[in-house]
Parts: sequence; C-alpha cells; structure tokens
Amino acid sequence: MGLIGTELSISRTLLIGHPGVTWRGWLAENRGAADLLCLDPADPIQPRPAQLTLLHEGAPKAWRFFGSVDGFRAPHQLIAGAVRLMESVVGDVLIQAPAYRPSPLARQTLMLLAEALRPDRVVIGSSVEMRPNAFGPSPEFVELERARSRKVESAQRKARWLAFLDCATEQEFLLDRLPMEGARLGSGKPLTRKELDTLLPGAVHGETLGSTLFVVTNEPLDDYHAGRALDACHATKLHAARETDYEGLLCSLVRGSGEDFALAIIRKLDFARGAVKLMSDAVPPAPAAGLRIGSLRIDPAGNERGEIAPWLV
Repeated sequence: MGLIGTELSISRTLLIGHPGVTWRGWLAENRGAADLLCLDPADPIQPRPAQLTLLHEGAPKAWRFFGSVDGFRAPHQLIAGAVRLMESVVGDVLIQAPAYRPSPLARQTLMLLAEALRPDRVVIGSSVEMRPNAFGPSPEFVELERARSRKVESAQRKARWLAFLDCATEQEFLLDRLPMEGARLGSGKPLTRKELDTLLPGAVHGETLGSTLFVVTNEPLDDYHAGRALDACHATKLHAARETDYEGLLCSLVRGSGEDFALAIIRKLDFARGAVKLMSDAVPPAPAAGLRIGSLRIDPAGNERGEIAPWLV
C-alpha cells in the first residue's frame, strides 16, 4: 500500500525538468484530463509564486504555501505539501517536480518525493543532468521547449505580487495567539521581561530551545551580556535577529487543521505591543490559528528582495 491513496486505477506520472526548459508544450499535448500537481513554486503556471498547487481542468483546486521560489529550499515542506495535496486527487495526475539543479540535496529530495508519491511513470527532460537509476520505474526521456528568460519570468512574478498587494489589507494579530512555523521565533521557551532586562538590556524578545538562546534585539549585543545570558540560560549557542529582519517576509495564515487559507506579507513585528502587522488577502477578521513563515522577501513595490538563510529568524 502506498503512502497516498489505494486506488489502483489512478495513474501518477512524475515530471522532472530543469530551470532552462518548460513543460508547457509537453503538457498541452499530453495532459489530457489528468490533474496537474505543480510542485515547482517558480513555474509561471502557479496562480501565485512561492506556492504548490493542484490544478483541475486548468483551475486551482487546492494549494499549499511554500514561501520560496527555490523548490529545494525546504525539502520537508515540499514533501509535506505534496502528500497533503495528493489527498485531493481523485483521478490521474501529473506531478511536476521543482526544476532540478544538480546537487546531492536536490537529487535526494526527488528520490524521497518519488518514494512518497509512488509514481508509476517517470518522465525526464532529455537535458536534465541526473542518473536515471534514482527511481523505480524506468524513466522516459523527452525533448522540452526552452523556458522564457529569467528576466521575463521575474517580471511575471512581480505582476502577480502587485496584484496581490492591490487586494491586500493591513491586518494585525497578537503574537501570543498566533503560533509560528518555519522560523526560530516561537520554537522555544520564552524569557520573561524581567530576565530580558537583567540579562540582555535592549532585547525585545528571547527564548531558549535546547542548548540555543535566540534573541531579537534592535541593539548590538556585547560579549559581556551575551556570555552572561548564555551562562544563565545554560546555553552554548546564541542566535540574534532584529525586528526589521522579519519585514517583507512572505507567509500564510493557517487554519487549525494546518490548511493554508490566505497569503500574507509581514509589514511589522512589534514585540513592545505583542503584535504583528500583515498585508493579507484574508477577509477580516481572519480566523488564523497560525502563521507559516517563508524565506522570500517582497517589498511594497512587488519586487523580490532575495531569500533569507534557513532558520535565520
């Protein structure tokens, strides 16, 4: 029995390309009535960038927040999203993997993805640099069209970010009622206000997780206070971030079931007020049970301003 479903009549085809090619023409000729599960967050077919989408008859049926346009940025999120979206598939499905750039991480991620989704057919672009024996079914190789230039694809994504910002409204949520995913923030046991004032003057937030002390501060940390705080918290490592490091980060509002229901961009994180301001397309008041934070940063003009390092904030 596979991880996804049990109906033997369902056909699952895994598609593997690379950033220089597009599946657009191949899909037009071969898709038929099959659903398309697009796991490439940068592909222009996505209704919005940085998400994973299940498309039925060309229209979005379900989606999952990814928070990056690099499909191998967060392998755990990629596989979790694929498994969750496959629950909505009722017939044949084509599964478009993220555009493959040769690396051990990308190769291993695709192997795990194939193990989880159990495709009965694997189709690989002929110019993909990959050993074909990484997958169970003997792969087929096909010629694919060249993709549009990065400049054109970047402009397309910017247009979609601007469309999102045009319909988004500013909304505020209390931090203690909004658990966070995808960030260091909210992962550990918070320090009290008294502990912060005593150990780390100027810090607006602190928490411990195992042997790590994480601090949000708008002031430089000197060696004396950092060392004293590590000793007091029985920690050996210290990570620091600023409130402004969160500004512009792409995120999603999540229901209690774990389902993403609205896109958002962090406008301001304010620990003094215990609140976060978001630009979101959710209908207020949004019934958010959590905030899923990505790595891609978007400015107010719809420009992508790069991606933060994993677990920086």
